[in-house]
Parts: sequence; C-alpha cells; structure tokens
Amino acid sequence: MSARMNIIYHRYAPDVETYSIDESFLFYPDWKNGNYTEIGHQIKESVYMETGIPVAVGIAPSKTLAKLCNKLAKTKGGVCDWQTLNQDEELSKYPVGDIWSIGSAKTAALKRQGIHNALDLKNYPLHKAKKHLTITGFRTVRELNGIQAIDKIDTSPRQTVAVSRSFQSPVYELEQIQTALAEYTQEAVKRMREENLSCHYVSVYLMTNAWAQGDQYFNQRSAELPRLSANLAEITATANELLKTIYRPNYKYRKVMICLSGLSNSTTPQLDLFDDLYNPNNRQEPLMQAFDHINQRYGRGTIKLAVGLGQKPAKVSITLFS
Repeated sequence: MSARMNIIYHRYAPDVETYSIDESFLFYPDWKNGNYTEIGHQIKESVYMETGIPVAVGIAPSKTLAKLCNKLAKTKGGVCDWQTLNQDEELSKYPVGDIWSIGSAKTAALKRQGIHNALDLKNYPLHKAKKHLTITGFRTVRELNGIQAIDKIDTSPRQTVAVSRSFQSPVYELEQIQTALAEYTQEAVKRMREENLSCHYVSVYLMTNAWAQGDQYFNQRSAELPRLSANLAEITATANELLKTIYRPNYKYRKVMICLSGLSNSTTPQLDLFDDLYNPNNRQEPLMQAFDHINQRYGRGTIKLAVGLGQKPAKVSITLFS
C-alpha cells in the first residue's frame, strides 16, 4: 500500500522521501508562492479516495517542524500549515520529549537545564546544543528555527526522474517555454531509458521567481499515461499539453520542470488483451532504440524531437490547481 501512496505523492511533489511504511516527506525546493494548505488537502483527499487510508499532512520549512505539524494536524482537520499558526504559542505547548529525534536520555538532560518544551529548545544557544546534544541535537535546534538541517535520505530504487533549469533571463512566451520543456523532457527520458525504466505519470511544474517583487505564479499539472511508457514522442506530447493548461500570459517565468514518476523496470510496454498489435504506437521501441544509439554515438542532442510532433497526449487525469 505504501508504494501506491508514493505514486500519489509524486503527482503533487517533484521529490519524495519515504521515511517509513506510513510516513513520507514531500519536498518543494524554494517555492514560496504555492498554496500549500490547498495542496495538503488535495493530497489528503486523493490518498483517502484511492486507498481508503486517512492521512494527516504537516506543512513546514523543515523536517522537524513538518513532523510537529503532522501531529498537530490530527486536531486541525487533517492539514496543518506552519505559516498559519501562532508559532511560538504552539511550540510552548509542545513537550520537548515529543520532538522528533529527542529521546528519553536527551529529554531528561534538557529538563535539568530548564528546557521543557519546543520553544525552550528553539531558543537554546547553538554552542550549547552542539556540546550537550551532539550534532543531531544541534540540527534539531536549527530545524525548530525553520532552517533545513536534516538531509534528505535517498532511497532505492529510483522513484522519479526530474529535470529543470532556471532561464538566464525571464521568459514570457509559451513557445520559448515549450522549446525548453521539450529539451528537458528529452534529457529526462534519456536518463530513464539508461536505467531501463518506464514511467506511468508525467508532471510539469512552471514558476516565476519566488523571490522577486510583484505578483508571482506557480502551478503544476500531472497526467496518468494509458500504460507504462518510455516513448519520447508520447511523453513530450503529454508534457506539452500539460504546459498549455498551466501557462498564463504576462508573467516573467524563471523555471520549468518535467518529472517522470511511477517508474518500473522495462522500456517495453505491457500490452493488454484489447491492444492492436499493428498499432504504430506499439512498434516504436525500435525507433527509440535507434534514437538512443545515435545520440550516444554522436553526442547529446544530435537528433531532437521537434516540438509539436509528438504522439497524441494522454488524457490529463490529475489536477493540482484549477
């Protein structure tokens, strides 16, 4: 069941860490203009509708605060966003022994120093934290101050392939973004095929500069492919259609990203009983192999897929923002 839930999570976030059988961290790198409370509710609803499992969602700038918010979410409708709280008040009511990574031995030592709750630990001097709590406690104090200090744990096998780059200067026109997205999609599919993988989901992320002044914009769409695919034409066409649904004119865009998820070993799609064996879509793997071989032999980008010449895209079945 956890594998199914991770597939759902990857629709909503470009990077997911499976922490345990019933807990995951979803990462959004430096995106400050998303409605994360709304994202949290959509994740919660999607997981329940597709698996029947109720989940709580904690939203925060660090792992430790996200775990804290996850506990608070159980009494706040299932979703708790750190930015919406009276933060110091909530920390003052949170026992120090309930903080992630603070065990019973550290709890007793901290209480002897007058530290009884999360607010006390947040204000604990860093030099003392490093001396009395080791590096783990030092990182926890920083995390309680909203600073990411606990690294993401890489899991195996690979769960996603994502490619993104920031534009050198702001981009306004859809056609320019489409060209960049096609290039990034080709790179993502290349990486996927090098590991003999296929994907089930395609996600596109589009954003302006979250740090700039004025009105900013971030959006995402995901689509479920009819079957596992490693076909560049099909994936590019799907990504292009997703981009069209989230593009809005008159914004200064700084980044577009493609994320392929729901990965499985094999670049040959599994046909079902009603597939037409003579359908051209089912005979393109030799073409993709030739495509791979030419670019491997003569260099990256020797041949490219022209924007707009991909196959008919999969139906967009998953929506993050309307």
